Amino acid sequence: MLHDERDNIAKALSRALQLETAWDATTDLLLAFHPYTEPTGSWTEWEWYLEAGLQISREKQDVASEAALLDRLGDLKRDRGEWAAAAAYHEQAYQLSSTVGNEAGCARALTSLATFIACRASMQRQGRLWKEH
Repeated sequence: MLHDERDNIAKALSRALQLETAWDATTDLLLAFHPYTEPTGSWTEWEWYLEAGLQISREKQDVASEAALLDRLGDLKRDRGEWAAAAAYHEQAYQLSSTVGNEAGCARALTSLATFIACRASMQRQGRLWKEH
């Protein structure tokens, strides 16, 4: 059902990113909708929204939102196999969350980093096994 609404959500996000007064709601929507983009594989489009949100969070000096969006970008990079970028985003998210005392943000960033490390190790093992056969 949510997949059917993807285009409407994308239109709402595009508009909301242009409205200064909608920043809090826009951040909430970006973070809430993020898990639903992974199964659809619409990473390129979704990356644009996350990057736009990240730019605005930096302009507004909204460090908590910046950290959360960096962490989601790390997820996206991990899912695309861009290991170095994924690690860098998760580490930045952890540092920023730590700076503002956001324990939940720190925990999520560290969990994301651990997931990234596990995924990378699994992919490397699979690659070696595949090459051996």
